Order: sequence, then structure tokens, then C-alpha cells
Amino acid sequence: NAAAVPDHGGEVPTSSPVMLRAMPSRAPTSMDESDRDAIVAPSISGSDTLTPSSNASPDDPSNAPFSLAPSIKSLEDSSEPTSSTTDDQILTIEAPVSDTPTKQTTTLAPTSTAPSSAGPVSARLQAAIGKLSDLSGEDVFNDTSSPQFLAAMWISHEDTLQLGVDDPRFEQRYIMALFYYAMDGNNWNQKQGWLSGESECYWFGIDGNARGCGGDGVGGCIARGDFVGDYDKICRLDMGRLNNLYGQLPSELGNLAEMRYFEIQDDYLYGTLPQTLGNWDKLHTFLVGGNFLSGGFPATFEGNEMLGTIFLDRNRFNTTFPNVFSTLKNLEWLDAEQNGFKGSLPASITSLKRLRILNLNDNSLTGHLPDEWDEDNLIEDFEVADNDFEGPLPHTLASARFLKDIHLSRNQLTGSLPTSYNNLGSLEELYLDGNQFTGELPQAA
Repeated sequence: NAAAVPDHGGEVPTSSPVMLRAMPSRAPTSMDESDRDAIVAPSISGSDTLTPSSNASPDDPSNAPFSLAPSIKSLEDSSEPTSSTTDDQILTIEAPVSDTPTKQTTTLAPTSTAPSSAGPVSARLQAAIGKLSDLSGEDVFNDTSSPQFLAAMWISHEDTLQLGVDDPRFEQRYIMALFYYAMDGNNWNQKQGWLSGESECYWFGIDGNARGCGGDGVGGCIARGDFVGDYDKICRLDMGRLNNLYGQLPSELGNLAEMRYFEIQDDYLYGTLPQTLGNWDKLHTFLVGGNFLSGGFPATFEGNEMLGTIFLDRNRFNTTFPNVFSTLKNLEWLDAEQNGFKGSLPASITSLKRLRILNLNDNSLTGHLPDEWDEDNLIEDFEVADNDFEGPLPHTLASARFLKDIHLSRNQLTGSLPTSYNNLGSLEELYLDGNQFTGELPQAA
């Protein structure tokens, strides 16, 4: 589209092409973009868990009472695919609920993603769990296959930095290790540096320190001497597209209080967005298009004055249209097409004077279109095709002086085209097909 791209520190997020695909039971080891429409027998690895070892001796302190064995963790969410293993390590994969559920079979390679055994009751691990219980809760550490326990094990025994629990970076480093385990990091296409001995600021997707928090796309930790944040804190996580991330975003991410830019697109995120992400009050760009997320957009973002770009397109969001969007007064670009948002589009959306691109195509929205636009609205691209809107076209939309593209196709709109639309001097595209309009098209002035 011809709409101008909002400026956020020189970064230009781009909408990705439409891709309809089924969610595999486990993310493929690797694939390119052309493979995503038809996923066939992906190569996968089971998540390793810690299980009791029959060879362990309680009298030998050097012999840890846990050993690694490949397994598949049970999944509670009915929308998450299920799996089962046989003695020959054959994994049967069932896609989540969809129009045409598919089943795939592949061989499970027993590769390890968990830290090596190092005494789950060691003093270091006990200290780590004690420190982290306020962040993650106590019960989660009772499950030795949980991402939280695996991350605590790693930072206690495998991490060569061996940070003390009172180190200012201990919690952040734990959260990033947790993110790795929760997102099936062993199968990522790009994971340079992750769980290495170097600073987490230099792991892939964070990529170093920079003033201004990587405004030029480089550097995701705040540099020393920068006056806009806390030194060495992560402010940008850019995992890009098609990187094979698989899982539910852990709520602990919300404790990365300096986060400004977050991107995971065209991967396998599922479940709901954690409410704790609303703690990111400095966030300006949030891109999670092309995943399998459901539910709604966290209400905890209400009143965020920095958030300017949100991509939620091509997911499974299915709540009523979130009112929280109307409270983001500096929102410039909202792309939520190809979801299941329901209910009406609130008139308060017109109060977002800086909003330039609104793409809500292909949802289940109903009611009348908002009719409270004025000349202060900077809207350039208004797209609500393939919904169930009814009633007349909003007359006040003609007051938006910069409007270039109007996509209203395939709704239930009625009436005639207002003659005031002749005043849209910047108009380039107008799509009205698939409605119930009557009358004659007005002649151009």
C-alpha cells in the first residue's frame, strides 16, 4: 500500500505475505518460507527432562541422582497438539483443532536440550530457586521438565559465568534461558550465542549494546553511558521471521522492564499473550504476526504512551475487539487482519489522531462503522474488508484529509456512496464490492 510507514527510530516493520498453514505438533528443525504452506514430516527433537537414574548411589555425592532421558511433556491446552511415543521412538503428531486436522509421523531424534545433571538439590540450585520463586512461583520448580526448572539448573550449574543470585544480571539471564527452553530453543534456525558463556546481550536477537537501544536495528541492550535506561538491560528482542520458535510466551518476560522492541513473526507461538507484557511501558513496536496466538490483546497495555506499531495479523485472536487499543494515543499502525475478533469497532478508535494504518480485514466484526472522524485524523489506510459490518458508509470519513486507501469489500453495507467522498483528494484505492449499495456513483468534481 501507499501509506507511509511510521517512524520508530529508523526501523521499518513490513507486513509479511499471507500464509495459511497447519501448526505441527513440534516445530520443524528447519524450513524456508516456501515450505510453510504444506508441512510434511518435520524433523523434530523431544524436550529432554530429568528422570531418576537407577545407577545413582545416595552414598556417592559425585553421582547426581538424575539423568537425561528424552520425553515429550504432556500438554494441557486443548489447542496445543498432542503426541505419543513408542519403544522405537516414533512420534505421532496431530495438528490442533482446525478445519481439516492432519496427522503426521516422523522419527524422534533423542537429542538433548536440557542441562546435564548436576545435583538438583545442590546449594547453588536451592539458592537460585529461592531467589526466583518470587518471579516464577514455587510450584513450577517442582516439575523437573518445566522451562523454569531447566533454566534454573542451567544458570546454577552449566552457565560458565556462574553469576551469584544477588548479581544485577542474574534475573535477566535466567529469563532469557527460560525463554530459550520455553520456545524449544534447540530447534531454532538461528540461535548463535544462546546459553553460551558470553553476556546474554550478545545472544542472537539481542546482538550487543547500543545507545538508543538499537534504533538502527543493531544492539538490544542499553549501552554504558546511555541516559535513557538501565545499563546492560535488554531493551530489544528481535527473533525475526521463520526462526522456528515453538511454545507459549512465559509471563516472566514482563520483568524485562526496559523492553522497547519485540518481534517474533511467522513462527509457532500459541496460547495467549501474558498480561505481564503490559509492564513494558517503554515498548514502541510489538510484532507477533503469523503465529497461532489466541485470546485477546492484554488490557494491561492500557494507556501506554509509547506503543506505536502493533502487528497481530494471521493469528487466532478471538475476543471482542479490544478496547485497550483506543487508549494508545500514539498508536500509528495496527495490523490485526485474519483473526477472529468479534463485536463492533468502537467509535473511540477515531480518537487516535495519530493512527495512520488500520488493517482489520478478515475478522468477524459487526455493527456500524465509526462515524466520528475529523480533519485532525491522520488515517491514510482504512481496511475492514471481509467482516460483517452493516449500515451506511460513514460520512465523516471524508474529513480525513490524508486518506489514500479504503477497503470495505465483502461486508453488509447499504445505502449510497456519499458525495462528500469526492473531497478525498488523496484517495488512490476504493474497494466497495460485495456489499448492498444502491444508487449511482457520484461524478468526480
